[in-house]
Amino acid sequence: MKHVLASLALLTVAAASAAEAATLTATSVNPSLVSNFTVNFTDADGNGILEYREIDGFSGIEQFINGQAPEKLDFLIGIPTIVGVSLAGGNDACAVVCLNSSWYFASAPDGTNVLGIDFAEFDYNLSLGPSPIPLPASVLLLGAGLGGLALFRLRRRAA
Repeated sequence: MKHVLASLALLTVAAASAAEAATLTATSVNPSLVSNFTVNFTDADGNGILEYREIDGFSGIEQFINGQAPEKLDFLIGIPTIVGVSLAGGNDACAVVCLNSSWYFASAPDGTNVLGIDFAEFDYNLSLGPSPIPLPASVLLLGAGLGGLALFRLRRRAA
C-alpha cells in the first residue's frame, strides 16, 4: 500500500509539471502581400511565451508578388521579441541576418531564400491548450479507486 501511495504521489508531481501545448496564430494585416501562419509549440517552462526551442510545427507562409504564383516558405528560422508573445531566437542560419523585431522564413532550413517580415505586419492570438487528459485529476481518481480496492481486500481478509 505504501508503494502504491508513493507511486501516485510521484505521478501527481510529474503530471502537475507537464508542459502545455500552445498555438500562436499570426494574422496578416496585409493579406495581399503575405499569408497568415500558425506556430504550434510546447510551452516547456510554462511562461506562455513562444521560444524558438519550443517550436513543434509551423504552417508555412506564402508571399504574394505582383500577381505571380505565391512563393511558399516552409521553414521558420527566426522569431522576434514581442512583449507577452515571443522571445527572439532562431536557428544557425538566422544568426547573422536576424534582427529581434522580425520573423524570418526560408524555403530550406539552411536559410535558402530568406524572407524577413517585421512583427508589426501581423495581429497575434496566443492560445494555450489544455492537456488532452487532465492528469492530476486522473491520478487522483486512479488513487481513489486503488485505495478502495485495497480497503475492500483488507475487509474481506478480516472477515
